[in-house]
Amino acid sequence: MSRAGKCSPAPPRAAERLLEAALPRGQVGSSIIGDLHQEYQERGAQSGRLRLIAWYWLQALALAWHYSRRVSPHGIPLNDKGHEPMTSLISDLRYGVRMLVKTPLVSVIATLTIAMGIALTVHTFSIVYGSVMRGLPLPDDDRLMQILQNDTEAGFQGMSLGIHDYLDFRDQSDSFEELGTYYWGTVNLAGDDQPPERYEGAFVSANALSLLGVPALLGRTFVAGEDSSDAEPSIVIGYAVWRNRFGGDPNIVGRTLRINGETGTVLGVMPEGFRFPFNHEVWIPHRAEVDGAADRGGGRFETFGRLRTDVSVEAATAEISAITERIRSEFPEEMAGIESYISLFEHRYMPPQITAAVWVQLVAVFGVLMIACANVANLLLARASVRGREVAIRSALGASRARVIRQLLIEALVLGIVGGTIGLIAAKIGVDRFSAALVDIQKPYWIDIRVDAPVVFFSIAVTLLAVALAGTLPALRASGCGVSTILQDESRGTSLRMGRLSGVLVIGEIAISVALLITAGLMIKSIINVNRVDLGFRTDNILTARVGLFEVDYPARTDRESFFISLLDRLRSQPGIDKAALTSHVPGRGSMRLLTSIEGEDYASTSDYPVVAATIVSSGFFDAYDVPILQGRDFRPEEARSDSDAVVIVNESFVRRFLPDDNPLGQLVKAGRVDSDDPWMRVVGVAADMHIGGGVGGLGSDRNNPEQYYVPFGAFDTRFSSIVLRTPGTPQEATSVMRSTVTDLDSNMPIYEVATMERAMEQATWAFRVFGQLFATLGVAALFLASVGLYGVMSFSVSLRRTELGIRMALGAQARDLLGTVMRKGAWQLAIGIVLGLGIGVILSRPLSAITFGVETTDLSVYAAIVATITVTGLLATLLPARKATQVDPNDALRIE
Repeated sequence: MSRAGKCSPAPPRAAERLLEAALPRGQVGSSIIGDLHQEYQERGAQSGRLRLIAWYWLQALALAWHYSRRVSPHGIPLNDKGHEPMTSLISDLRYGVRMLVKTPLVSVIATLTIAMGIALTVHTFSIVYGSVMRGLPLPDDDRLMQILQNDTEAGFQGMSLGIHDYLDFRDQSDSFEELGTYYWGTVNLAGDDQPPERYEGAFVSANALSLLGVPALLGRTFVAGEDSSDAEPSIVIGYAVWRNRFGGDPNIVGRTLRINGETGTVLGVMPEGFRFPFNHEVWIPHRAEVDGAADRGGGRFETFGRLRTDVSVEAATAEISAITERIRSEFPEEMAGIESYISLFEHRYMPPQITAAVWVQLVAVFGVLMIACANVANLLLARASVRGREVAIRSALGASRARVIRQLLIEALVLGIVGGTIGLIAAKIGVDRFSAALVDIQKPYWIDIRVDAPVVFFSIAVTLLAVALAGTLPALRASGCGVSTILQDESRGTSLRMGRLSGVLVIGEIAISVALLITAGLMIKSIINVNRVDLGFRTDNILTARVGLFEVDYPARTDRESFFISLLDRLRSQPGIDKAALTSHVPGRGSMRLLTSIEGEDYASTSDYPVVAATIVSSGFFDAYDVPILQGRDFRPEEARSDSDAVVIVNESFVRRFLPDDNPLGQLVKAGRVDSDDPWMRVVGVAADMHIGGGVGGLGSDRNNPEQYYVPFGAFDTRFSSIVLRTPGTPQEATSVMRSTVTDLDSNMPIYEVATMERAMEQATWAFRVFGQLFATLGVAALFLASVGLYGVMSFSVSLRRTELGIRMALGAQARDLLGTVMRKGAWQLAIGIVLGLGIGVILSRPLSAITFGVETTDLSVYAAIVATITVTGLLATLLPARKATQVDPNDALRIE
């Protein structure tokens, strides 16, 4: 008899009589009373007399009530054939809740573990579904294709088409229902009582909007002929423009506006949410001039169409290639090296590299969910191992194995429902914050991250999956244990060991966490590298904005040159502006990339020409960004005119690669092939390197060449320019000065894309920050869950081996021997998990190359750091239970309870 039994008072006799009267007679009633007596004796050692008696009476009353209704609170059927299935299920559910409340610590840990796994999974699925799976909000979007070209000789990929190539494909292709085209631009609207405003616009063929299958909300879209060069100007506006600028005027159709300097008519309003092709707000016909010399092999026209239902992608690709061959036979020089292909339209703006990274993220988060489920499974296995006697008694009293499994699964289901609810709420909060962080980021209009119906259904499916993964194995294991073995166990249920299954789960957790930590490590190192990038220019106290000229108002090149020269002079004379300059591309945000010739070099073919970054800048550009001219001089103001000498400034990297052995000053460079009509430009200065940027992720690939040259405004005819102002105070204070200076020159000219340089660089690094934070979160969650899982398993293993360890110590075993015994088991699991995880990590990390910066996916330093981190964490998780084993008192361990 235990100590508890010796000091506990006898149960209340009246309660005993109530039970004898209410419970079934025979083995069932005796077993229930016996279990109740045993728990009464155990509680007696820890509870006061009044509290103990009150507890017993509550149990007796509950049992009497349930059995008076012919429903067993223990889930043991009084008569399986006579009970309704729903009544039995409710009974199991009640009993499951009672058992979870009876072990609150285990239940809370399991619930929060499931909640963490489901929250991360639903959050990530919301991102994947909103960015990749939902697709375009257009009919038959899976057949909407884009025709693109590669120039194999020059090394250009994914080029748009020239207008004549588009017309040939349109007229000769039978694979598409219809082909349309567009190119990007900005559209200035003026003519009402409000100030002029610039919008993102698409210049489209007349059939472009109609072939998408989305009718106008008001009015109509364009019809044939309205995209010809002699057509009258017209416009279709987006829903947001209609509501915000025109107050939702129902009579907007037919209204005349100034559209890029011309008087045009509003034909229609598109429905809410339509922002084709990327994130555009207005649409005007491109009115392309198709006469004259044929432009072939690349151009500005994005060509798209919907495949016919009876045509495969392979067949359409073959037809497009055949048409390209016919064009090449007619224009061999212009089409040399040109290949044409088709691609899903959405891939144009959601590159496959980014899509692959998003899918890797979903795979990674499922790994976290599996770790969470493995942890819960181990917790349930641990609890099942101490409930062996209960399971055996229920089986001996006639409960089928299926009934026992159902009871244990219901308990897991309760954990899953509570954890899933908490996880879904947490995911909703996380998704809302994530969406808010993407508000200012340029992304395709169809990417909408939210928790909608498909995401909710997914969360329900994930919850059920978590329950199945976490509850099935423990239930099968518990229900399959031999009755006689358990009933003969003096330790009351500990014969149901966790054994190898638990070890396999822990190894799996470690392997998955290692793989996720590798992806997280690569992204964290990318963020570190991004933050360490030497931009080569200052970003503080600098304001930038964009301005564009209309050919109607500025028809001649000299008119455009005069405007920019006057604008620059006026800005420099304004109070509160230290420096002012103009540029075609803000540094760190990309540039033109042109075929370039160096005097004295031989180029056998187009592919031998280097492709070099080029930027148009005004005088004072380098001074505004505090970039030193290392040799030579800056541009002079008069070199902004087309009749000035052709000059160029190159950067240090350009000199190192192309002019290493000569004095760069005075050397000749050409933007184009040697035999082109472009002028040779004389090098007049060498500037320090400035980070170029651009490309996927905004900051530019770390593999792009850093060579760059700068040409004055007089070298190219340009209608668009970025304004750069350095101010003594906050840049925002200069916004009104900039705007008023521009409108003083032209009252119909708005500025747009206004941002500080610091904000512009933050937007440039959004992809690295977003993916880095997400993968880092997954990695940390995986490490935490795996460490907790390993600690829990080892701690429970030590508690089950308490008697064995006590015997060893009684026989003379030293503490270090016991420490080594326990540590070896954890170390083996850790080693196997790390090896498996490294292999999985190599596979998962490969698709991430497009969103890493300055780090290879096989970076040994990252792998070494991850192995060290998981090893230290895992050994600590093993050491704590191992130390507990060395503190076992042999007398306590050997005492029979």
